[in-house]
Amino acid sequence: MHRHSYALGLAAALSVLVTGCGSHYMGATSLPRPTMSTAHTAGTGMSMVSGLTGPAGPSSTARMVCGPEIRGDVAQTLRLPSLRSGSATWVDPLYTCTYRTSRGPVIVTVTDARAPLLGRSYFNALRQSLDPARRLVGLAAFGLPAFETANGSVAFLKDGKTLAVDATKLSTESIAGHQSRADVAYAIAADVIGCWSE
Repeated sequence: MHRHSYALGLAAALSVLVTGCGSHYMGATSLPRPTMSTAHTAGTGMSMVSGLTGPAGPSSTARMVCGPEIRGDVAQTLRLPSLRSGSATWVDPLYTCTYRTSRGPVIVTVTDARAPLLGRSYFNALRQSLDPARRLVGLAAFGLPAFETANGSVAFLKDGKTLAVDATKLSTESIAGHQSRADVAYAIAADVIGCWSE
């Protein structure tokens, strides 16, 4: 990732921390511990190998990625005047929000693990499935386990939840400001992490 993309993502996350994420994010809820289950595959462009089972529905932490704040962040990152609400799906334990933009889809997923060790296992499996993936370090990682791929996938692990942003299907010719797909994915992920850190 280029140096300017780190600045873009950090600025975006800091702006979210300053302005807040509104009342739609209620924080993590106390929910049952997940158990091992069959593997799921998500239609996100990422090869997702799960093995986790969450509760009957996604937590508010997961649902906020399809809320108005993140929709606004996606529109702002892509410099779009407006953007329709994302399309959400829940395939336990994976919550997926697809934003269909004029520049192509941006897919945000949260693997809603409630046990940190299971969440870490999922995150590690995802990283291996997306090889070659590069670990993010320092300020760019916000102190969290994180990685990116050159073609536009970014993932963070926080509180047992894996946040992944897939911008691999964006048209690079139409992305504003000479951003790469990885720049876009990182900026959106940074906004979500900013909300989760409130």
